[in-house]
Amino acid sequence: MSRRDGSPRVSGAAYGRTDAVFETVYLILLGLMTLMAFRYTTMIPYDRLDWDYNTIRQLRLALAVFVGLKLAYERSWGPWELVLAAVLCASLIRSWQRVERLYVFELALLIAGAHGVDYRKILRVWCAVTAAALVGTVALALTGSIENLTYERDGHVRMALGSIYPTDFAAHVFFTAAGFAFLRGRRATYIEIAAYAVLAVVVLLVSDARNSAVCLGLLAGWLLIAARSRRRYGAWRPNAVTRGLCVAAGPVMAGGIIALSRVYTSRTPWMASLNRLLSGRLVYGRQAFNNLPLYLFGSDIQLVGRGGAVEEPESVFFLDSSYLYVLFLFGAAVLAAVLIGSVVSALRENRLRSWERLGILAIVSLHCLLEHHMLELSYNVFLLLPLAVRMPEAEDG
Repeated sequence: MSRRDGSPRVSGAAYGRTDAVFETVYLILLGLMTLMAFRYTTMIPYDRLDWDYNTIRQLRLALAVFVGLKLAYERSWGPWELVLAAVLCASLIRSWQRVERLYVFELALLIAGAHGVDYRKILRVWCAVTAAALVGTVALALTGSIENLTYERDGHVRMALGSIYPTDFAAHVFFTAAGFAFLRGRRATYIEIAAYAVLAVVVLLVSDARNSAVCLGLLAGWLLIAARSRRRYGAWRPNAVTRGLCVAAGPVMAGGIIALSRVYTSRTPWMASLNRLLSGRLVYGRQAFNNLPLYLFGSDIQLVGRGGAVEEPESVFFLDSSYLYVLFLFGAAVLAAVLIGSVVSALRENRLRSWERLGILAIVSLHCLLEHHMLELSYNVFLLLPLAVRMPEAEDG
Protein backbone atom coordinates (compact mmCIF):
# COMPACT_ATOMS: atom_id res chain seq x y z
CA MET A 1 0.00 0.00 0.00
CA SER A 2 1.15 3.55 -0.70
CA ARG A 3 0.33 7.10 0.22
CA ARG A 4 -1.10 9.44 -2.42
CA ASP A 5 2.38 10.78 -3.18
CA GLY A 6 3.51 7.25 -4.08
CA SER A 7 5.75 6.70 -1.07
CA PRO A 8 5.26 3.40 0.74
CA ARG A 9 3.09 3.38 3.78
CA VAL A 10 4.85 3.06 7.14
CA SER A 11 3.47 0.34 9.34
CA GLY A 12 2.91 -0.12 13.02
CA ALA A 13 5.43 1.35 15.39
CA ALA A 14 6.86 3.69 12.80
CA TYR A 15 4.11 6.16 13.65
CA GLY A 16 4.88 6.46 17.37
CA ARG A 17 8.41 7.52 18.27
CA THR A 18 9.42 7.11 21.88
CA ASP A 19 10.78 9.91 24.06
CA ALA A 20 14.45 10.75 23.33
CA VAL A 21 15.49 10.11 26.94
CA PHE A 22 13.84 6.69 27.00
CA GLU A 23 15.39 5.89 23.62
CA THR A 24 18.88 6.80 24.83
CA VAL A 25 18.57 4.78 28.03
CA TYR A 26 17.23 1.81 26.07
CA LEU A 27 20.17 1.91 23.68
CA ILE A 28 22.67 2.06 26.57
CA LEU A 29 21.04 -0.93 28.25
CA LEU A 30 20.90 -2.77 24.91
CA GLY A 31 24.62 -2.26 24.43
CA LEU A 32 25.42 -3.55 27.92
CA MET A 33 23.09 -6.54 27.62
CA THR A 34 24.54 -7.40 24.20
CA LEU A 35 28.07 -7.28 25.57
CA MET A 36 27.07 -9.46 28.51
CA ALA A 37 25.38 -11.95 26.19
CA PHE A 38 28.40 -11.99 23.87
CA ARG A 39 30.68 -12.84 26.78
CA TYR A 40 28.78 -16.09 27.37
CA THR A 41 29.69 -17.28 23.87
CA THR A 42 33.45 -16.84 24.35
CA MET A 43 36.30 -18.35 26.34
CA ILE A 44 36.83 -15.08 28.25
CA PRO A 45 36.78 -15.81 32.01
CA TYR A 46 34.38 -13.82 34.16
CA ASP A 47 37.18 -12.08 36.06
CA ARG A 48 38.48 -10.51 32.84
CA LEU A 49 35.40 -8.30 32.67
CA ASP A 50 35.04 -7.96 36.46
CA TRP A 51 31.33 -8.69 36.19
CA ASP A 52 30.24 -10.59 39.27
CA TYR A 53 26.82 -12.08 39.85
CA ASN A 54 25.47 -9.02 41.68
CA THR A 55 26.50 -6.67 38.86
CA ILE A 56 24.72 -8.78 36.27
CA ARG A 57 21.64 -9.09 38.48
CA GLN A 58 21.52 -5.32 38.99
CA LEU A 59 21.78 -4.76 35.25
CA ARG A 60 18.82 -7.07 34.66
CA LEU A 61 16.86 -5.31 37.41
CA ALA A 62 17.62 -1.93 35.84
CA LEU A 63 16.38 -3.21 32.48
CA ALA A 64 13.15 -4.53 34.03
CA VAL A 65 12.46 -1.27 35.90
CA PHE A 66 13.25 0.82 32.83
CA VAL A 67 10.98 -1.16 30.52
CA GLY A 68 8.18 -0.96 33.08
CA LEU A 69 8.53 2.83 33.31
CA LYS A 70 8.73 3.16 29.54
CA LEU A 71 5.58 1.13 28.99
CA ALA A 72 3.73 3.14 31.66
CA TYR A 73 4.82 6.44 30.10
CA GLU A 74 4.11 5.71 26.43
CA ARG A 75 0.67 6.26 24.92
CA SER A 76 1.44 5.52 21.28
CA TRP A 77 0.68 1.80 21.23
CA GLY A 78 -1.59 0.63 18.45
CA PRO A 79 -3.92 -2.36 18.92
CA TRP A 80 -1.91 -4.68 16.68
CA GLU A 81 1.31 -3.64 18.40
CA LEU A 82 -0.22 -4.53 21.75
CA VAL A 83 -1.29 -7.93 20.42
CA LEU A 84 2.14 -8.65 18.94
CA ALA A 85 3.95 -7.55 22.10
CA ALA A 86 1.64 -9.64 24.24
CA VAL A 87 2.12 -12.75 22.08
CA LEU A 88 5.91 -12.43 21.98
CA CYS A 89 6.63 -11.27 25.52
CA ALA A 90 4.03 -13.32 27.39
CA SER A 91 5.16 -16.57 25.75
CA LEU A 92 8.83 -15.81 26.44
CA ILE A 93 8.21 -14.86 30.07
CA ARG A 94 6.02 -17.91 30.69
CA SER A 95 8.73 -20.12 29.19
CA TRP A 96 11.35 -18.41 31.37
CA GLN A 97 9.28 -19.23 34.45
CA ARG A 98 9.18 -22.87 33.42
CA VAL A 99 12.66 -23.40 31.98
CA GLU A 100 14.56 -20.75 34.02
CA ARG A 101 16.76 -19.47 31.19
CA LEU A 102 17.29 -15.84 32.13
CA TYR A 103 18.28 -14.71 28.66
CA VAL A 104 14.72 -15.44 27.49
CA PHE A 105 13.38 -13.06 30.14
CA GLU A 106 15.93 -10.44 29.05
CA LEU A 107 14.88 -10.92 25.44
CA ALA A 108 11.22 -10.33 26.31
CA LEU A 109 12.12 -7.06 28.06
CA LEU A 110 14.25 -5.88 25.15
CA ILE A 111 11.53 -6.68 22.60
CA ALA A 112 8.96 -4.68 24.57
CA GLY A 113 11.44 -1.88 25.24
CA ALA A 114 12.23 -1.54 21.53
CA HIS A 115 8.74 -0.18 20.84
CA GLY A 116 9.03 3.26 19.27
CA VAL A 117 12.84 3.18 19.09
CA ASP A 118 14.47 3.95 15.74
CA TYR A 119 15.49 0.62 14.23
CA ARG A 120 18.62 2.21 12.75
CA LYS A 121 19.88 3.17 16.21
CA ILE A 122 19.21 -0.34 17.51
CA LEU A 123 21.23 -1.82 14.66
CA ARG A 124 24.05 0.71 15.00
CA VAL A 125 24.48 0.02 18.71
CA TRP A 126 24.18 -3.75 18.32
CA CYS A 127 26.54 -3.94 15.32
CA ALA A 128 29.12 -1.70 17.03
CA VAL A 129 29.09 -3.81 20.19
CA THR A 130 29.19 -7.21 18.47
CA ALA A 131 31.84 -6.14 15.94
CA ALA A 132 34.08 -4.69 18.65
CA ALA A 133 33.54 -7.70 20.90
CA LEU A 134 34.28 -10.11 18.04
CA VAL A 135 37.48 -8.31 17.04
CA GLY A 136 38.56 -8.14 20.67
CA THR A 137 37.85 -11.83 21.25
CA VAL A 138 39.79 -12.86 18.14
CA ALA A 139 42.72 -10.64 19.21
CA LEU A 140 42.77 -12.21 22.68
CA ALA A 141 42.72 -15.69 21.14
CA LEU A 142 45.51 -14.98 18.64
CA THR A 143 47.74 -13.45 21.31
CA GLY A 144 47.22 -16.39 23.66
CA SER A 145 45.34 -14.37 26.29
CA ILE A 146 42.39 -16.76 26.04
CA GLU A 147 42.16 -20.26 24.65
CA ASN A 148 41.75 -20.72 20.92
CA LEU A 149 39.91 -24.04 20.76
CA THR A 150 41.02 -26.04 17.72
CA TYR A 151 39.23 -29.06 16.29
CA GLU A 152 39.66 -31.30 13.26
CA ARG A 153 37.03 -32.65 10.87
CA ASP A 154 37.79 -34.70 7.77
CA GLY A 155 41.35 -33.40 7.73
CA HIS A 156 40.30 -29.74 8.10
CA VAL A 157 41.56 -27.73 11.06
CA ARG A 158 38.74 -25.74 12.64
CA MET A 159 39.56 -22.79 14.91
CA ALA A 160 37.07 -21.11 17.24
CA LEU A 161 39.23 -17.96 17.63
CA GLY A 162 38.11 -17.29 21.19
CA SER A 163 34.51 -18.45 20.79
CA ILE A 164 33.31 -21.66 22.41
CA TYR A 165 33.09 -23.50 19.09
CA PRO A 166 34.09 -22.81 15.47
CA THR A 167 30.49 -22.54 14.29
CA ASP A 168 29.79 -20.00 17.03
CA PHE A 169 32.63 -17.80 15.78
CA ALA A 170 31.34 -18.09 12.23
CA ALA A 171 27.77 -17.35 13.33
CA HIS A 172 28.97 -14.15 15.02
CA VAL A 173 30.56 -13.11 11.74
CA PHE A 174 27.41 -13.89 9.77
CA PHE A 175 24.92 -12.17 12.08
CA THR A 176 27.09 -9.06 12.47
CA ALA A 177 27.42 -8.85 8.68
CA ALA A 178 23.67 -9.40 8.26
CA GLY A 179 22.90 -6.69 10.81
CA PHE A 180 25.16 -4.21 9.03
CA ALA A 181 23.72 -5.16 5.64
CA PHE A 182 20.19 -4.70 6.97
CA LEU A 183 21.15 -1.27 8.28
CA ARG A 184 22.59 -0.29 4.91
CA GLY A 185 19.71 -1.66 2.84
CA ARG A 186 19.81 -0.53 -0.78
CA ARG A 187 22.80 1.73 -0.02
CA ALA A 188 25.14 -1.29 0.13
CA THR A 189 28.22 -0.68 -2.03
CA TYR A 190 30.09 -3.16 -4.19
CA ILE A 191 32.97 -2.99 -1.70
CA GLU A 192 30.65 -4.04 1.12
CA ILE A 193 29.20 -6.85 -0.99
CA ALA A 194 32.72 -8.07 -1.83
CA ALA A 195 33.55 -7.98 1.89
CA TYR A 196 30.66 -10.35 2.65
CA ALA A 197 31.96 -12.74 -0.01
CA VAL A 198 35.46 -12.56 1.47
CA LEU A 199 34.07 -13.25 4.95
CA ALA A 200 32.35 -16.36 3.56
CA VAL A 201 35.71 -17.68 2.37
CA VAL A 202 37.39 -16.73 5.66
CA VAL A 203 34.94 -18.57 7.92
CA LEU A 204 35.09 -21.59 5.63
CA LEU A 205 38.90 -21.72 5.67
CA VAL A 206 39.34 -20.84 9.35
CA SER A 207 36.43 -22.67 10.95
CA ASP A 208 35.08 -24.98 8.23
CA ALA A 209 31.65 -23.57 9.14
CA ARG A 210 29.68 -24.37 6.03
CA ASN A 211 26.30 -23.03 7.11
CA SER A 212 27.59 -19.54 7.91
CA ALA A 213 29.79 -19.54 4.80
CA VAL A 214 26.84 -20.42 2.56
CA CYS A 215 24.63 -17.79 4.20
CA LEU A 216 27.31 -15.12 3.83
CA GLY A 217 27.63 -16.11 0.18
CA LEU A 218 23.85 -15.85 -0.26
CA LEU A 219 23.91 -12.46 1.44
CA ALA A 220 26.55 -11.20 -0.98
CA GLY A 221 24.74 -12.73 -3.96
CA TRP A 222 21.34 -11.27 -3.04
CA LEU A 223 22.76 -7.78 -2.56
CA LEU A 224 24.80 -8.05 -5.75
CA ILE A 225 21.73 -8.94 -7.80
CA ALA A 226 19.88 -6.00 -6.26
CA ALA A 227 22.73 -3.54 -6.83
CA ARG A 228 23.32 -4.57 -10.45
CA SER A 229 19.60 -4.46 -11.25
CA ARG A 230 19.18 -1.01 -9.74
CA ARG A 231 22.25 0.25 -11.57
CA ARG A 232 21.21 -1.24 -14.92
CA TYR A 233 17.45 -0.69 -14.85
CA GLY A 234 17.06 2.01 -12.20
CA ALA A 235 14.83 -0.24 -10.08
CA TRP A 236 14.56 -3.80 -8.83
CA ARG A 237 11.58 -5.90 -7.82
CA PRO A 238 11.83 -9.66 -7.17
CA ASN A 239 9.01 -11.70 -8.63
CA ALA A 240 5.95 -12.60 -6.55
CA VAL A 241 7.09 -16.16 -5.84
CA THR A 242 10.46 -14.99 -4.51
CA ARG A 243 8.81 -12.34 -2.33
CA GLY A 244 6.32 -14.86 -0.99
CA LEU A 245 9.05 -17.35 -0.13
CA CYS A 246 11.03 -14.64 1.65
CA VAL A 247 8.01 -13.63 3.74
CA ALA A 248 7.21 -17.25 4.66
CA ALA A 249 10.84 -18.34 5.11
CA GLY A 250 10.65 -18.80 8.88
CA PRO A 251 7.49 -20.95 8.99
CA VAL A 252 8.60 -22.91 5.91
CA MET A 253 12.01 -23.70 7.42
CA ALA A 254 10.47 -24.60 10.78
CA GLY A 255 7.78 -26.79 9.27
CA GLY A 256 10.25 -28.54 6.99
CA ILE A 257 12.83 -29.49 9.62
CA ILE A 258 10.15 -30.50 12.13
CA ALA A 259 8.33 -32.70 9.63
CA LEU A 260 11.51 -34.32 8.33
CA SER A 261 12.79 -34.98 11.85
CA ARG A 262 9.47 -36.47 12.90
CA VAL A 263 9.35 -39.00 10.04
CA TYR A 264 13.08 -39.58 9.59
CA THR A 265 14.29 -43.13 9.08
CA SER A 266 17.74 -44.24 7.97
CA ARG A 267 16.12 -46.99 5.91
CA THR A 268 15.01 -44.42 3.34
CA PRO A 269 18.03 -43.68 1.11
CA TRP A 270 17.22 -40.06 0.30
CA MET A 271 16.57 -39.29 3.98
CA ALA A 272 19.85 -40.88 4.98
CA SER A 273 21.67 -38.84 2.34
CA LEU A 274 19.95 -35.65 3.49
CA ASN A 275 20.85 -36.41 7.09
CA ARG A 276 24.52 -36.76 6.14
CA LEU A 277 24.33 -33.47 4.24
CA LEU A 278 22.88 -31.84 7.38
CA SER A 279 25.59 -33.36 9.63
CA GLY A 280 23.23 -35.69 11.49
CA ARG A 281 20.63 -33.10 12.43
CA LEU A 282 17.70 -35.27 11.35
CA VAL A 283 18.88 -38.13 13.56
CA TYR A 284 19.01 -35.89 16.62
CA GLY A 285 15.63 -34.43 15.72
CA ARG A 286 14.07 -37.89 15.50
CA GLN A 287 15.65 -38.84 18.84
CA ALA A 288 14.13 -35.71 20.35
CA PHE A 289 10.65 -36.66 19.14
CA ASN A 290 11.14 -40.20 20.42
CA ASN A 291 12.58 -39.40 23.84
CA LEU A 292 11.74 -35.85 24.91
CA PRO A 293 8.49 -34.34 26.15
CA LEU A 294 6.89 -31.62 24.08
CA TYR A 295 5.18 -28.85 26.02
CA LEU A 296 3.53 -25.55 25.18
CA PHE A 297 6.11 -23.57 27.17
CA GLY A 298 9.06 -25.94 27.14
CA SER A 299 10.90 -28.11 29.62
CA ASP A 300 14.39 -28.06 31.10
CA ILE A 301 15.93 -30.73 28.90
CA GLN A 302 19.64 -31.55 29.02
CA LEU A 303 21.54 -31.00 25.80
CA VAL A 304 25.20 -31.96 25.43
CA GLY A 305 27.28 -30.32 22.73
CA ARG A 306 30.94 -30.11 21.84
CA GLY A 307 31.50 -26.43 22.63
CA GLY A 308 33.76 -25.06 25.35
CA ALA A 309 36.37 -27.84 25.31
CA VAL A 310 38.31 -29.90 22.81
CA GLU A 311 37.71 -33.17 24.64
CA GLU A 312 34.96 -35.19 23.03
CA PRO A 313 32.08 -35.75 25.53
CA GLU A 314 31.05 -39.31 26.28
CA SER A 315 27.75 -38.78 24.49
CA VAL A 316 26.60 -35.92 22.29
CA PHE A 317 22.99 -34.89 21.92
CA PHE A 318 22.29 -31.38 20.70
CA LEU A 319 19.51 -29.82 18.64
CA ASP A 320 21.44 -27.56 16.29
CA SER A 321 18.38 -26.36 14.41
CA SER A 322 16.91 -23.28 16.09
CA TYR A 323 13.40 -24.46 15.28
CA LEU A 324 13.84 -27.82 17.02
CA TYR A 325 15.89 -26.22 19.81
CA VAL A 326 13.18 -23.68 20.60
CA LEU A 327 10.35 -26.20 20.15
CA PHE A 328 11.68 -28.66 22.73
CA LEU A 329 13.51 -26.37 25.15
CA PHE A 330 11.20 -23.33 25.18
CA GLY A 331 7.97 -24.78 23.85
CA ALA A 332 5.62 -24.70 20.89
CA ALA A 333 4.07 -21.39 22.01
CA VAL A 334 7.44 -19.62 21.96
CA LEU A 335 8.30 -21.05 18.54
CA ALA A 336 4.94 -19.93 17.15
CA ALA A 337 5.34 -16.45 18.66
CA VAL A 338 8.84 -16.01 17.26
CA LEU A 339 7.71 -17.16 13.82
CA ILE A 340 4.84 -14.69 13.94
CA GLY A 341 7.34 -11.94 14.76
CA SER A 342 9.53 -12.96 11.83
CA VAL A 343 6.58 -12.89 9.44
CA VAL A 344 5.48 -9.48 10.73
CA SER A 345 8.98 -8.09 10.10
CA ALA A 346 9.09 -9.64 6.63
CA LEU A 347 5.63 -8.33 5.72
CA ARG A 348 6.68 -4.86 6.74
CA GLU A 349 9.76 -4.97 4.51
CA ASN A 350 7.61 -6.29 1.68
CA ARG A 351 5.09 -3.48 2.21
CA LEU A 352 7.88 -0.91 2.19
CA ARG A 353 9.34 -2.48 -0.97
CA SER A 354 12.65 -2.95 0.82
CA TRP A 355 13.67 -6.03 -1.12
CA GLU A 356 17.26 -6.14 0.13
CA ARG A 357 16.10 -6.28 3.73
CA LEU A 358 13.37 -8.79 2.93
CA GLY A 359 15.99 -11.16 1.50
CA ILE A 360 18.28 -10.67 4.49
CA LEU A 361 15.50 -11.76 6.86
CA ALA A 362 14.97 -14.88 4.74
CA ILE A 363 18.69 -15.70 4.82
CA VAL A 364 18.66 -15.32 8.62
CA SER A 365 15.78 -17.81 8.76
CA LEU A 366 17.83 -20.18 6.62
CA HIS A 367 20.81 -19.86 8.96
CA CYS A 368 18.55 -20.73 11.90
CA LEU A 369 17.54 -23.94 10.11
CA LEU A 370 20.90 -25.51 10.96
CA GLU A 371 22.10 -23.53 14.00
CA HIS A 372 20.51 -22.78 17.33
CA HIS A 373 21.13 -19.04 17.85
CA MET A 374 17.65 -17.70 17.07
CA LEU A 375 16.85 -16.54 20.63
CA GLU A 376 20.34 -15.34 21.54
CA LEU A 377 20.79 -11.56 21.66
CA SER A 378 24.50 -11.63 20.81
CA TYR A 379 23.60 -13.27 17.49
CA ASN A 380 20.08 -12.39 16.43
CA VAL A 381 19.23 -8.70 16.73
CA PHE A 382 16.34 -9.08 14.29
CA LEU A 383 14.02 -10.30 17.06
CA LEU A 384 14.04 -6.75 18.46
CA LEU A 385 12.78 -5.09 15.28
CA PRO A 386 9.04 -5.92 14.96
CA LEU A 387 8.04 -3.14 17.39
CA ALA A 388 10.77 -0.66 16.50
CA VAL A 389 10.27 2.39 14.32
CA ARG A 390 10.76 1.46 10.68
CA MET A 391 10.84 4.26 8.12
CA PRO A 392 10.63 3.91 4.33
CA GLU A 393 13.87 3.33 2.45
CA ALA A 394 13.78 6.79 0.92
CA GLU A 395 13.85 8.33 4.38
CA ASP A 396 16.69 6.20 5.69
CA GLY A 397 19.72 8.22 6.71
